[in-house]
Amino acid sequence: MIYYPLKFLLMLKLKVIFQIFVDGKENIACIYIELSVNACGGHPVPSPVWATSLFVKAKGLLRDGNLEAARSTFRLAAARYEPPDADSEAKQLLSSLMMAEGRERAATADLEGTTESFRKAHEWAATNAEDPRREAAMKVSRAKVEEASVLRDRRQSREAIDKLHAALALDPSSERAQVELGFAYDDLDRHEEAVVTLRRLVDARPTPMNMSYLARSLRLKGDHQQAIDLLRRAVVIAPNLERTHRELGNALLASGQSAEAIEQFGAAIRISPSTSAYLEKSRAHENLKQYEAALESANKAKEIDSKNPEPYARAGLIYHEDLRDFESAYRQFRRAASLAPDDVSLQANFAEACLTVARFDEAFRAATGLLHTDPTTEALSGDDRLAIEFVAIAALQLQGRREEARAAQTSLAAHMKHRAGGKSGWNFSGTRLFLGKHAMNSADRMFLLRLLDLVEQAEYAPA
Repeated sequence: MIYYPLKFLLMLKLKVIFQIFVDGKENIACIYIELSVNACGGHPVPSPVWATSLFVKAKGLLRDGNLEAARSTFRLAAARYEPPDADSEAKQLLSSLMMAEGRERAATADLEGTTESFRKAHEWAATNAEDPRREAAMKVSRAKVEEASVLRDRRQSREAIDKLHAALALDPSSERAQVELGFAYDDLDRHEEAVVTLRRLVDARPTPMNMSYLARSLRLKGDHQQAIDLLRRAVVIAPNLERTHRELGNALLASGQSAEAIEQFGAAIRISPSTSAYLEKSRAHENLKQYEAALESANKAKEIDSKNPEPYARAGLIYHEDLRDFESAYRQFRRAASLAPDDVSLQANFAEACLTVARFDEAFRAATGLLHTDPTTEALSGDDRLAIEFVAIAALQLQGRREEARAAQTSLAAHMKHRAGGKSGWNFSGTRLFLGKHAMNSADRMFLLRLLDLVEQAEYAPA
C-alpha cells in the first residue's frame, strides 16, 4: 500500500541525491539511497535510484584506482537508467572510460572489441564522431607501429616488418608506419624495398622531413647523388630543419665530400645541437685525419648527454684505430660498455680493447660472455662474432693456454663457413699493430697474425 507514494517521493528527490553526490558527499548519498531503498519494503526499486547508487559506488571504485570494477559498475548503471541529458556527469564519465577501454583493446590488436568500445563511447557522449570501426582501425594500427618500433630497437626487424604490414592494412594512410617500414627494410639491407616504400610516401606527402627519410635510404642503397640532390631541395624548402642538414651531411660524407659535410653538420648544430650531429661531425673530421677535432666533437656529444654510450665509443675508436692510444681507448670503451651492458657491438669493442692493453683474462671473460649471450637478447652480427671469437682465441694464446686456443678454432671455422663471404667489416688495424709490437714468442705471433688474416678475409684454413 505504501509503495507507490514512496516511489513518487523517490523520483522527486532523485535530483537531491544527485546534488549530494556532485557536491562530493558520496557517503551521505549512499546512506540516503540505502534508506530510500529500504523504505520500499522489498518492492522493486525505481531504476533511477539503482543507477544513482551504482554510479556513486563506481565513482568510489574509480577514486580508489580500481578501473575494471569501476567500468563494470558504470556499465551496469547505464543499463539500469540512462540520464536524458547527454552532458550529464554519468554519461561523460562512461564515455571517457569506454574510450580508455578502447585504447587498451587497441594495444592488444582487438579490432572488434576496440570498435565496440569506441561505438559505445560516442553513443554515451552523443558525439558525431567518425566511423567507430575506422577510428578503431587507426588506433590498432598505431599500436602495431609501436610494437614494431620496439622490435626494431631489439634488432628484430623481420618481425617488425610483419607488424608494419598489418598496421598499413588497417590504416594505409599511416605516415609513421610507412617510415618505420622503410627503416626496417634498411635494417636488413633491403634498401631497394626501403626506397620504394619511402618514395611512395614522398609522392603522397612531399614534406622536407619525408624527403630526408627517403634520402637516407637512397644513401644506404649507394645512390649518393640522388640523396644529395633530394636533400638540397629539402634544405631550400625548410632551411631551419635540423634533420635535413644532418642527412645532407651524411650523404656528402658517404660520397667522400667530408669538408662540405662538416659545414652541414655545423648548420644542424647551430639550429639544434644534438648528440647525433656532433657524432656525425666527428666522423667527418676523422675522415680528414683531423683527429683532435674529431675527439672534440665526440666530447661535445658527451656534454649534451653524458649517459649516452655512443660518444664514448666514438672516442674509443679514434684512440684505438687512429691515435693507437690503447689505454685511452680502453677507458672510453669501458665507460661505453658500462652504460650499455646489452649492446653487443659495444661489448665486442670493449673486449678487443681489453686485448690490446694486455688485459688478457678480462678480454677472455668479456669475449666468452658475449659468445654465450642469452639467445633471447640482441644477437651478434657475423662480423662481430668472428672478431670476438678471434679475441677469445688470442687471449687464451697469450695467457699460455694454447691447447684451449686451438680447440676454440673449431667454432671459429664453423662460423666462417656459415658467413655470407667477403671481407670482414671489422677494423683490426689497432689489434694488428698490438700483435706486431707486444712481447711474445715468434710462434704465437705468427699463429695469431695468420689467424687474423683469415678472419679479415673470412676464409678459414687451419693454422
